[in-house]
Amino acid sequence: MLARGLPPPASAQGGPGLLPRRTALQPAGGRGGDRRWPLALGLAAARVCGATRFRRRATAEADWEEDADEVDRQIARLLAKNLVRVAQSKRVPVSSLSVGQKLTGIVRAVERFGAFVDVGAQRDGLVPIQLLSDKYVSDVYEEIMPGQKVAVWVEEVKSNGQLCLTMLPKYLRQPSTLRQDLLAFRALAEDKWLPGRVRDRRYAEALVEVAVPGQTQRCLTGILRERDMAGKVAMLTQGQEIRVRVLQVELRAQRLSFSTRPVPARMRAARQAAGFPLFHTLKSDQWLAAEVQRTTRSEAYLCVQHPNIADVTAEGQVHVSKMSDTPVEDAAEVVEVGQEIQVRILNVDSKRRRLVCSMV
Repeated sequence: MLARGLPPPASAQGGPGLLPRRTALQPAGGRGGDRRWPLALGLAAARVCGATRFRRRATAEADWEEDADEVDRQIARLLAKNLVRVAQSKRVPVSSLSVGQKLTGIVRAVERFGAFVDVGAQRDGLVPIQLLSDKYVSDVYEEIMPGQKVAVWVEEVKSNGQLCLTMLPKYLRQPSTLRQDLLAFRALAEDKWLPGRVRDRRYAEALVEVAVPGQTQRCLTGILRERDMAGKVAMLTQGQEIRVRVLQVELRAQRLSFSTRPVPARMRAARQAAGFPLFHTLKSDQWLAAEVQRTTRSEAYLCVQHPNIADVTAEGQVHVSKMSDTPVEDAAEVVEVGQEIQVRILNVDSKRRRLVCSMV
């Protein structure tokens, strides 16, 4: 205890290295102030620790972002080093690629469902995750990385221009020729007659087998319904030879329909009238396919086929003076009805909507 009237010792006044009796954190008062002193000191320490922890977390996040940016920069440098984008005009059309064709490409991007590979085509091809490896692949990055050079095979060329690739050539699907065969039938003119054979006969319809245009070994079977016939299905016998024309080609349903009725004259005239303006742009030295429809003594009347559009035809005529280099007295001496010939356009008669052609 201190004696009354004596000053406190130096240790109580606050010597060097010691806290004074009353500080900024210690409130004035009796016992209540002494109790709040440890609480205030703890709050101050918590604030200091919290600020330190926040700074450490912010520093760690900044370091992580810098690492991620560095990885992106490395990938970008790798792509810039290994890849050179070819001009779009110099790239190969996707339609020119065939199923099973081997290609070498560079991985452009990696997604969860697969990888996009640049093979020099007009658009990148997709390698699905299930076609990356024989083993189960949970992460695409475990197999390939952006910028990596890989060997791929064409799995499928879709009708919308998408390209599907694979890295497993032993699991390639065999290309189907059915679609190409159906497209060959679709390219035929509507009034083109084909020889066919009755394969089977059912109620109100018959199955007719017709050779694929341009192919002698492959045939397709189509449906001939009774409403598309001049007679009754019951009149047909199995193995009977008949003449049919293509009525409809359904690519999605993979179905072919035939008819034995001729094309209505009104429909043929409407089609020719609609396609006649397309012949104005053709050059006079371009040879066109035509079929002789009828002949007179001085002229032959033709059905001229457009060289680029399968369903577009126009009426044409050839004078006997333009059939041969030698004099011709009758058109029947040179051509006959149903014969296919090659002609070129001399003039376009817009008034009669007829092409003036020549065979020489």
